[in-house]
Amino acid sequence: MRLAVIAAALLFVALTGYYFLYSADGSVIARVQIIGTWQSTDDPKFTREFKSDGKVIDAYDGAVKESALSWTIFTSSMPVDGFSGEFEEGAVYLSIATLRKDELHFKIEQIDANNLVLIYLDRGGTLSFTKLR
Repeated sequence: MRLAVIAAALLFVALTGYYFLYSADGSVIARVQIIGTWQSTDDPKFTREFKSDGKVIDAYDGAVKESALSWTIFTSSMPVDGFSGEFEEGAVYLSIATLRKDELHFKIEQIDANNLVLIYLDRGGTLSFTKLR
């Protein structure tokens, strides 16, 4: 019985997270949840920190690689300049501006208190992270 209650609670949390990510307020939830330091699941030496002031710090093995990056969450109803791709209904996206004036665009496939999964829209591929803090 206790296991069933725990499973039901986990299912509720997962469905609630999915609802909020893909609802009209999904971008607001993503903006709050993305703040913090994330470690790559593919290469644990790589971390990406999203700061509340819109800055991004990429580090590898503890050494900062780029620290003048900026990030923006966007949707089809709140687009960013420079994104020429097609929008998926209800999806939430992430744009990261680099020092070279490039913009990297990702679809936020999953975000919650512990996990972040990004799909790189320009060339494909998936980046998966777990939250450190």
